[in-house]
Amino acid sequence: MGWSSGTEIAVEIEELLLKYVPTDKLEEAAEKMLKALSAMDWDCQDEVEIFDYLNKKDMLDCMVNRESDYYSDDEIEAVKVDLKKYKEKFKF
Repeated sequence: MGWSSGTEIAVEIEELLLKYVPTDKLEEAAEKMLKALSAMDWDCQDEVEIFDYLNKKDMLDCMVNRESDYYSDDEIEAVKVDLKKYKEKFKF
């Protein structure tokens, strides 16, 4: 079972990261926060964009490099489109 108030906390963290962390350190800082929140049983990462980006980045790696026969080209392309959107938003 997940941690129901984790998303509320994660939204606040995302706002602080975007406001105070330099762009060149943003992804690294977000990864550390995601690991900390996930360790506390928060499992709704897709509800917060910066953490959804990190999960989709890992997902694409799995889709392309580890299980390429399992996923369709359309599924892989959909993840790539989401990642591109997030990269533009967060300026990664």
